[in-house]
Amino acid sequence: MVIKGNGAVNTMEAVKINTKEKERTKVTYHKSVFSFVLTGITWGAAILALAVLVFLVGFILIRGVKNLTLEQFAKLSDIFSDMK
Repeated sequence: MVIKGNGAVNTMEAVKINTKEKERTKVTYHKSVFSFVLTGITWGAAILALAVLVFLVGFILIRGVKNLTLEQFAKLSDIFSDMK
């Protein structure tokens, strides 16, 4: 904000200063081909990591859940009770 000598605030002048400051500090990365390549690599790596995560969770759920039985959990509780 710009405060004049009489204490009044000139908001239009403050808006102009803020706009100029934003334009001065704004960095544009979209002008370079190298930037597009790096963005593509980043998105590709993120999609690959997400695909691996989904595959692992699905694999564990599909292959692992059918092999679980209640006896396994009962045995675990017996083991922990013997430790006391």
